[in-house]
Amino acid sequence: MGRIRSVIVGVALVGCSGEFQVIPGLPPLDQAPPAPPEQMRQVDRILQTTQPEVDVLFMVDNSCSMGPEQSELAKNFPLFMEYFLNSGLAYHIGVVSSDMNDPAHQGKLQPGPGGILWLEPHTLNQVQAFSKMAVLGNGGASPEKGLGGIYSALESFDARSWNQGFYRDDAALHTMVIADEFDYTNGDPISIADFVSWYDGLKDVLGGLTFSTVVSDQPGASGPGGQDYGLVTSQIGGVNWDIGESSWFRVLDRLGVQAAGLSREYFLSRVPMEGTIEVEVHSPLVGGGVRVERHTLAVFDGDGTLVKGHYTYDEVRNSIVYVEYVPDSLAEVVLTYTALSAVP
Repeated sequence: MGRIRSVIVGVALVGCSGEFQVIPGLPPLDQAPPAPPEQMRQVDRILQTTQPEVDVLFMVDNSCSMGPEQSELAKNFPLFMEYFLNSGLAYHIGVVSSDMNDPAHQGKLQPGPGGILWLEPHTLNQVQAFSKMAVLGNGGASPEKGLGGIYSALESFDARSWNQGFYRDDAALHTMVIADEFDYTNGDPISIADFVSWYDGLKDVLGGLTFSTVVSDQPGASGPGGQDYGLVTSQIGGVNWDIGESSWFRVLDRLGVQAAGLSREYFLSRVPMEGTIEVEVHSPLVGGGVRVERHTLAVFDGDGTLVKGHYTYDEVRNSIVYVEYVPDSLAEVVLTYTALSAVP
């Protein structure tokens, strides 16, 4: 734009004397020299950060059909905890049930060994403690009211008094529903629409709030009615998983990554030219120094199993997405590529 303006002004000034002259020093517009290759490369540096405080609330359905699912949750919980143990995060992890009839439940955190109500970094034998908290048996009330239990845990005076200290205003909040039934709270004590509005308003920090569901979308013993936990997930954001899947280790791994505030997806600032993306992860080492890892595009076999490589490229979201690898906290993901707009 600046070049065009200069030409116009120059012609106008010369035109006053009745003559036209070519202004030296300006190449023809269609013959501008291309940018050097090094100037066409885009480098995006993205720091893997976490929110230092995080509260994780599991809502575990304890109705008559949930025994096997509770066992699977406890058995695969170590995969979840891999992202918390020795992470430096100040975490609280607690469990409530779907039983809103029993006064010992009704949104109250279920105790572990020695009466502890939640796990935190100094808790001893955390995996075993969680097993005691989460394997609640199958004698809970039906119909199940998991949303009521979650709401009561964080809002009801009686439950909050029991749970005092678990929920922190400045911490991220991640709720995880494990249930094989729909929710039947149905306005007692809160409707699903009001629940979404209330829950969404608890945090105003990006990434500081999720609502995940490991549930069934099929009618169960209580019939076809009730509210769908997945509707909350679709509006709040989080993992949505079929409780009938046998791969519990995968969902516990995904939930752990999410709750720890770690990311597997990294967005490019510009659209890349096909085949030019290079990915490195620079991880700080204890005592100083940096470990550099170079990663490659993932290759899958016909069954969708990862054969080699690390990430995929999502053209719609303009992002790279790691398949299994998760960069450590404070690692720097470096994306180098040729921007499509820079190619002449």
